[in-house]
Amino acid sequence: MNTNQVVPAPEVAVDPAAFRHVVGHFASGVTVITTVVDGEYYGTTASAVSSLSMEPPMMLACLNRSSSTHDAVLKAGVFGINILAEDQSDLAMKFGRKGGDKFDGVPVTVSAEGVPMLDGALASIVCRVEETPTGGTHTVFLGVATDASARAGEPLAYFRGAFGRLERVKEIAAYDAVRDWVLGRRTPLGSALDPVEIAAQAKSDPHNVHNALVKLTAESLVVRGDKGEFLSAPITRELTDSVYDGRLTIELG
Repeated sequence: MNTNQVVPAPEVAVDPAAFRHVVGHFASGVTVITTVVDGEYYGTTASAVSSLSMEPPMMLACLNRSSSTHDAVLKAGVFGINILAEDQSDLAMKFGRKGGDKFDGVPVTVSAEGVPMLDGALASIVCRVEETPTGGTHTVFLGVATDASARAGEPLAYFRGAFGRLERVKEIAAYDAVRDWVLGRRTPLGSALDPVEIAAQAKSDPHNVHNALVKLTAESLVVRGDKGEFLSAPITRELTDSVYDGRLTIELG
């Protein structure tokens, strides 16, 4: 077998909408990237942020080239990474919007480099830009950390297009696993769905599995037996139409 064989890239890429849906299943933390140019503050919400190296200490942050913060970081040569706490989803939403004074009413502490760092953030890292490779619509800012601090607390998480607590991420994952279990008929019709068994197979918390079964009962995918046990509901045309209509209501409003 020739291990040096080059596999040609497919001519057709994954559909962007499908790709967005799939990568949305990757849970991440939430940050606000900040910088300053000529005394004016810039900031934007970003989840494509990661540690890169320990020697030297480096971070990377990916910013869309259409963002004004992107251009400001290029010009300033320095940026701040503000890792948001679980109670700061309002800041994630505020800095995620375009236009307006995003810093209005937001307390900040200015770093030695002049970068505005958000007060109350779970962790803060100031970086000096070292390299700026590009990929697709984004620039990857590789920065050497010049200052870093953190406090006790829990992080804000981003999962499937929504902000929330890490516990919320686990709840959504449990719901998806239980729904797949029910629709896949891994427990035969007529047999009780065992939350403990499902939790063990899905590597989830039994409490979250139980709550998922309750939710699926409200969605008519699960029914309660005479003894209160959970049972998979038979799939009927009416049930399929009901689930489809419900999804349209959620997605289209």
